[in-house]
Amino acid sequence: MKENLLNIKTMQDAIAETKKNIATIKEKYEKELQPLNEAVKTLEEKIEAEKQIINPIILKKFNETKEKKYEGGIGVQERKELTYDEVKVFEWALEKKMFLSLDKKSFEKVAENIGAPTVKVGKKLLVTYPKELKIEG
Repeated sequence: MKENLLNIKTMQDAIAETKKNIATIKEKYEKELQPLNEAVKTLEEKIEAEKQIINPIILKKFNETKEKKYEGGIGVQERKELTYDEVKVFEWALEKKMFLSLDKKSFEKVAENIGAPTVKVGKKLLVTYPKELKIEG
């Protein structure tokens, strides 16, 4: 049994040493990757800034033409957007014994069809971008 315990101790020591080596390697690579990660973050922020310039232009064109597809594969999607007074809707739901608590996700699926008070169905426009822009020419 003593031999088995020594074997376990030897393996435990080897595991500890290996984990220490792994941590050292991870730290080294994390330091090496830091500039690359920062470069990616900077580029993502620049893309977002460009989108903030493009989005109002696309939405203006959409509102004028109702066209949903634009240069580079950019598109516009119309999505339902419900607005309502949560307190009044919750009170209404309790009266109707429909919900014990307002499950917003479930409620919003049926809200426009069940006559709940204060519910307004609007549209929300969303500019979409493909994973890779298609630039012609």
